[in-house]
Amino acid sequence: MKNLAIIVAAFFISTTVFSQELDLGIKLGSNFASISDAQQGSSSRTGFQAGAFAGIKFNEKTAIQLEVLYSQQGAAF
Repeated sequence: MKNLAIIVAAFFISTTVFSQELDLGIKLGSNFASISDAQQGSSSRTGFQAGAFAGIKFNEKTAIQLEVLYSQQGAAF
């Protein structure tokens, strides 16, 4: 009986795995940062942002997306 439960569970898990969609990609962009209420003489800083993402779509309404992003921020004095 225990083996039958394991086989049935494995069947449903394997059909779910084959129906998933995997999305991979990169993100790139620019960033314009400044500090408000700072001493005079500070200026805005132009930087970049970059990262990668991976998403798994389980069905039409459910998905998970993981991202790793880096963003330059701050100001020059």
